[in-house]
Parts: sequence; C-alpha cells; structure tokens
Amino acid sequence: MDQKFVLPGDEVAIAEMFSPGAGTYEENGVIYASNTGHVVFNERDRVVWVQPVTSVPQLPRRGDKILARVTDIRSNMVLLDMLRKEGSTRQLGCTKHATLHVSEITKKYTRSPTQLFGEDDIVRCQVIKHKPVVFVTTSADDLGIIHSDCGYCAVPLVMGEKGLECSECERSFKRYLANDYGRVHMPL
Repeated sequence: MDQKFVLPGDEVAIAEMFSPGAGTYEENGVIYASNTGHVVFNERDRVVWVQPVTSVPQLPRRGDKILARVTDIRSNMVLLDMLRKEGSTRQLGCTKHATLHVSEITKKYTRSPTQLFGEDDIVRCQVIKHKPVVFVTTSADDLGIIHSDCGYCAVPLVMGEKGLECSECERSFKRYLANDYGRVHMPL
C-alpha cells in the first residue's frame, strides 16, 4: 500500500492501471483527487482512492434516519428542512429540503397531514429516495415527531390524557408521534 498526500485536482493514477474509487474522478484517462488526503492503491482489485484527512460533508442516503424540522404542511404532503443524520451533530452537506408524502406518514390511511403535524415540529424520518430530491417516510414505530412546541405560547408539549398538552395555556394537540416522544435528547 503506497500513500502520498494529495489536494483536489492532483493527478493520482492513470485509468489504464486503476479504476477510480472514493475521493477520485476520471477525466481523459487520468484519475484525479477530489478530496484532500492520502492516496490508497488496492493492487489486488486495481482501485485507487483518496482517504480524506478532513471530514467530508454528510449526505443523506436511502435508509438513513434524519432529524428534520417541519416548514410547511399541505393537504397531501409535509415539507421539511433536514437538520442532520440521527446520531450525528454535523449538519448535512447538501440541499436541506425533504418531502413527506401523505402516503408515507403511516401504514394506515391518512386523509391529510394537517392535523398530524405542526410547523417547527422536529421529526425523525427515514430517507426512501435521495435523488434528485429527498423523500422520507415516518411509517415505522420509531419514526414521527420527537419534539413539538405549543403553537400559541412556544412551550414544549408534554404527553397528557388528551394527547400532547401545553402546560402554559392547557391546550391539547393531536400529533403523529414517534414511540419515544419526549425522551429524545437532541442537540440541534
């Protein structure tokens, strides 16, 4: 294994000898670095890649669980701003928008998401499609709203007898909750 330090745009290898791997790209028969890092040659598989020395922005992939904030609720979809992957403190390095279609909210029939979500709710969702736009689902038990504030006084809502309740104004709200609502610590 031979390693040398490269910057984006540096020549790494010739495409006749190796195939481009992660952190590289091929142009006119030459493989170039697309990341800053150390070149790694896999002689057996004839692949070359760049092991980054800086952290690479996270991108949502199919199956990833994402924390997102509700930005708009329409009759057939919920629009979200993705905050980060679950378990990570880093922001995503891509477009931040995702769509939750009404058919992906729950396994049961849902007429409209307008009564199940509130603006600025924090939702745990799972990516089901990431190109060209991100589509997500909340149809598993651990997916759904994990934090919600009162729309009138901005106090965090807590579980009560009538669903979610505001301790300040005593209003109650119906929401589509994850099974661990209120027990999730989320540094945003």
